[in-house]
Amino acid sequence: MSNAHRSTDWRRRQTKVVRNDLVIALAQAANRQEVDILPPVLNNILKPDIDSDSDTDISISCDQDMQSPVESVSEKMTNNDENQTSSTFESIILSEKESNETICSIDIATALIALKSRHHLSNNCVGDILVLLKLLGVDVPSSYKALCTLLRKRSDLHLSPSTHTICPHCKKLSVEKHKCTACDANYSPIPSTKIPLFYTYDISRQLKAILATSKDLVLHNNRSFITLTMNIGGIQPNKGSDQSIWPVLLIINEINRKKRYSPKNSIIAGMWPGPSKPSRTTISLLFKNIVADLQELEKGHLFKLYSLEHDNHFETIKVFLICACCDKPAQCLIQCLPDPIAFFGCGNCEIEGVSVPTKNDGSVVSFAIYENNPNACERTNERYDLLQQEVKMNENQLANFTGSCGRPALIEVHKNAEKGIKGPCLLRALSKFDVGRCFLVDSLHNIYLGLFKRLLSLWLSHKDKNENWSLWSRTDELSSLLDKVRFPSTTTRHPRPLHKFSKYKGSEYRLVLLFGYSIFESILKPECYSHLLLLVLAVHHAESRSLTHDMVDVVEKLCLSFLYQFPKLYTSQHNVQVVHSILHLSETLRNFGPLSTNSTFNFEDQLGVLTRSCKGTRRHAIEIMNNLMYLRDACSEAANANMHKGLQKLLTTWLHMRDAYNISSKDCVRVLHPVKITDQFFDSIFSGDIVYYSTAYIGQVRFTTVQYAREKVSDDSAILFKDGLKQNFGRIRRIFTVNSGEPMLYVDVISKMLHFECATSTDVYSYSYIQTGLLDEQKKSIFISATDIVEKCVFYEPNNRFCTFYRFPNPEHSS
Repeated sequence: MSNAHRSTDWRRRQTKVVRNDLVIALAQAANRQEVDILPPVLNNILKPDIDSDSDTDISISCDQDMQSPVESVSEKMTNNDENQTSSTFESIILSEKESNETICSIDIATALIALKSRHHLSNNCVGDILVLLKLLGVDVPSSYKALCTLLRKRSDLHLSPSTHTICPHCKKLSVEKHKCTACDANYSPIPSTKIPLFYTYDISRQLKAILATSKDLVLHNNRSFITLTMNIGGIQPNKGSDQSIWPVLLIINEINRKKRYSPKNSIIAGMWPGPSKPSRTTISLLFKNIVADLQELEKGHLFKLYSLEHDNHFETIKVFLICACCDKPAQCLIQCLPDPIAFFGCGNCEIEGVSVPTKNDGSVVSFAIYENNPNACERTNERYDLLQQEVKMNENQLANFTGSCGRPALIEVHKNAEKGIKGPCLLRALSKFDVGRCFLVDSLHNIYLGLFKRLLSLWLSHKDKNENWSLWSRTDELSSLLDKVRFPSTTTRHPRPLHKFSKYKGSEYRLVLLFGYSIFESILKPECYSHLLLLVLAVHHAESRSLTHDMVDVVEKLCLSFLYQFPKLYTSQHNVQVVHSILHLSETLRNFGPLSTNSTFNFEDQLGVLTRSCKGTRRHAIEIMNNLMYLRDACSEAANANMHKGLQKLLTTWLHMRDAYNISSKDCVRVLHPVKITDQFFDSIFSGDIVYYSTAYIGQVRFTTVQYAREKVSDDSAILFKDGLKQNFGRIRRIFTVNSGEPMLYVDVISKMLHFECATSTDVYSYSYIQTGLLDEQKKSIFISATDIVEKCVFYEPNNRFCTFYRFPNPEHSS
């Protein structure tokens, strides 16, 4: 299927989803008083494209029985059947009691905010829907503004920002927009657009609202403190915009991993509205108030906690910021360090770097390391305090320097002694925050958009086509091989052809690195491919669903070996800061756990929801903040026990408030798309009526046969399943029932499976999540039940009859 056709199909599916959702909202609102059963369309509304949704947990427990009703969709498979997506969510069926419930105006307001977020509608579009509902005789707010007012008056989470300006005269903070409260100077005649300003929010009030309502907060061992993770970074308010907005977000680490990044649990501490990147001075002023709030929270506050047993359960809880997850430009601003590409640009250690000439008569700072080099000193609070003292001494020495010459040389000596420190890091004032190790190695920016993007650029860019490592002339061949890497339908974004790698999103780089690396095996030079395998295994371990101390030690050795070899293979010129950053990957894992726990993937998912709903041409920061506040309000209302039950089921799906892809033993097994085939082998084993199907759903997770997946973009036939006491990879050849009984699967098991291996100069490492085997005519096949399936996998089958199965390192980012 061409990319153009895929794009057209996607637009048609999105249009259908929007249309269906509007029909539901109108139908439920218009019939809120006298309804016996829901309209027939309601049973078919929740049919998003299975290719665009996500498996948050696709493992299956085999300890309990599973129901297995059979749904016969058609006697014969048609083209329409193949192209339609079956319902992936439960049908919403109301009881007689629920049917008589009234949908009030606040319910409709909540539904429209959810619809606005789900389909990125403008404020005017929501206003038009309100007008239409009013014409249909529905009691709704008169306008979008009235709708927002209704939600805001009922909310404890809806906050107004505190506006601060930076005085152009004294460079201090002011709480007035037109004059300085520090030096009492008027800003006039300076235009208001030239006066820097930013917004801050009450962190304590947001914490109180979240802790009082969150069912997902877990305080281990009855401890009386909670911890926070911070994110800051520039975002574009809409596509093509040259404006840069910098929100400061906080996440509560003690909230369940799948819920902590949702809008209702996110804390917005402040926002720099742009239009350009803030300076170090601006960031320090922005963080002055935020740090003051955090210091106050460290002393302990009385919070009301959600409890089923007690209506008024209060505890004194201390709150600590323990880590920051952000990209390199944001990190260097907060740490008051040089840019990442400059000398001493590493935020985790004091490596100086070496200036290396480039082919265009320029230079670049290389951070290459070698086996015989001494290790650079780590950045820590203790080391930071010593360097701050050094900075003050150097400033005094320069102030007292009276000589006419030698000043530039003295400044250079001072720079080397200060190790890049350009000012105070305000987060140093927090008791549990380390200004070095608490800045995490981020998987999105450091590994996928940083290191691996650079590797692909070295291999595939035109400017390096004459280098001995270049694969530029074989890009089309690599793209053809990449098409043979078969991802399950729950993968959000399939990688595009490799000649478009420069436009890849972070998720595409991730898929190519974790699963698509095999395409380079026979094309890269052997030493370069072996070098790549070191990175592949290190990242698989780093993203693992369970992490041990031994695995962290392996990651450390793999990263060191990778960095030692990098300048030998690709020259030191390309050993820039993002390459060097994986030296500190093991330290992040050792202190804060797997990368999937703390990644800007999670933050940017939420920011993407907000920015896609930003339709204005000015005041983008205010619009984004309002989108977040009203989305929070909608989540809070959707969790209200008094809401109309049918609408509540719908909204929890729209707002992603329930785990759409969790599978448990209570999930039923549904088989769809019966096919007419005859299999003499099956006839000789089973007596009775055998019906074959191409698709099966276990809960909301789809599985298909090899034949069905052959012509599809996605492939749901590759699985990991239990075979007695061990687990095997295989592909589903048949899905069938006998006499309308429990669905069964016939799975091809690939023979002679070998575990993934890579080697350093001293050790060989094996990894069972990736296995390669021979696909021959003597392959064995076995019968399994649905309860034997563990999860779906990625599958790669090139032309050499060898195939490879890859298990996702964790189910959180398998889609």
